[in-house]
Amino acid sequence: MSPGAARILLSLVTDKRFWKAVGSALVAVVVIAVGIGAGCTAHNLQTYVDEQISHDFNEYIAPINRKTEGVKLNAELIYAAYSTLFDNPKYSNRNDVMSRLTKCAYTTSKRTEYKTDSSGQKIAHTVTVYLAITDNNTIFNHIEKEFDISIDSVQRQYLYDLSLLLIGAQPMTLSDGVSDYQEMVAQACGQNGIAQYSTLVLAVIQQESGGTGTDPMQCSESPYNTKYPREPGAITDPAYSIEVGVKYLASCIRAAGVKSPEDISGISLALQGYNFGNGYISWAQQKGGYTKQNASEFSQQMALKMGWSGYGDIDYVTHVLRYYNASGSSNGSQFTYPIQRGMYTITSGYGKRKDPITGEIKSHNGVDFAAPEGTPIYASDKGTVIYAKLGIAPYGGYGNVVVIQHSNSLVTMYAHCSELLVQKGQTVSKGQLIAKVGSTGKSTGNHCHYEIRVNNKDVDPLPYLQQ
Repeated sequence: MSPGAARILLSLVTDKRFWKAVGSALVAVVVIAVGIGAGCTAHNLQTYVDEQISHDFNEYIAPINRKTEGVKLNAELIYAAYSTLFDNPKYSNRNDVMSRLTKCAYTTSKRTEYKTDSSGQKIAHTVTVYLAITDNNTIFNHIEKEFDISIDSVQRQYLYDLSLLLIGAQPMTLSDGVSDYQEMVAQACGQNGIAQYSTLVLAVIQQESGGTGTDPMQCSESPYNTKYPREPGAITDPAYSIEVGVKYLASCIRAAGVKSPEDISGISLALQGYNFGNGYISWAQQKGGYTKQNASEFSQQMALKMGWSGYGDIDYVTHVLRYYNASGSSNGSQFTYPIQRGMYTITSGYGKRKDPITGEIKSHNGVDFAAPEGTPIYASDKGTVIYAKLGIAPYGGYGNVVVIQHSNSLVTMYAHCSELLVQKGQTVSKGQLIAKVGSTGKSTGNHCHYEIRVNNKDVDPLPYLQQ
């Protein structure tokens, strides 16, 4: 367990206010509390979330994520609220609670769009727009109203801290634009003494710009910018942006006293300092370190001082950390899911099942991740593409298929793709976009058939996967 995760867990289970807040809540946090002395780790919590809570929530969250414009739902906060406040006998109707909780994380509105018919006439259509709520307190307020309960500031902070533990379970991937900067970022990190934090820098770039524009790290206002005006978007050289941004983030990491890439508590302080600047890190250290509450307080103080309506992003830490593990910081040799969380439904697991085409009972050699046609498919780990085309023996029936070799004994396979984006012999990185979901070959609907083979023998993929 990382030091940051350990501190959060220990504070959760030793503070009496927490137990007063959760009452008879069971499972995830309680399992952690009981097992800490026996070597229980944050993995227990993530395993429970990955294998049960997220799976159960998927039928509610996935359809909304397919409709939302921009940012997806804050699933981790919903999981934290459910496992802490509602996973107990008082709320026996799990499906009802999950459906209502999911509704607390987004809003809808109506918008008029115009389409031109065959005669050239414009016809108005009213469409429903789905937007994820990005402010945690707004989500908490909606939960309070929906369930007629009260969640005070102490409870909200605990739930937020718990959601941070689950960030590592979210396989949000880096865009191609960000991945293109990997070599440049690694070099800049080495020059600034933070070589082990290059994946954190990539996560920052993903949040700041998605790898687009001339100032990918959005650092024109940094004190280290000496070539361009210190105003938003002034830097017009991506290489210089990374040079300045990495130097500034390195100073934040040192000021925050970050101990390692696993020190989420320290990294959180450094990240919020990168976003806020103006002495936030030293100010927060006097209050015991980073918290969402003091980030909000600092933002309000600075907005008042500047005469602005707002200051910085008080959810910046959460926004960046959702990409951090996806960029390979702490998953080690564990494999990530081939499709982003919230964008799929597992329709068939590994093992015996009734064949959907023949109706016969047969072995299913992988796991089927159902998703709309064109949904991105990502490499579960780095490796070399050994097959990428319409499948023939020994891949007959799989349609368009990609096979990646990760070691002498282990490969992953991604089948029924609508489009292949890699070629045989190509080296791919963990989380790299390799194909898109389809229904080619022997298939009854759009999905990614995913297999892991060890020494050319298929195995159940789920134990190998870490979200």
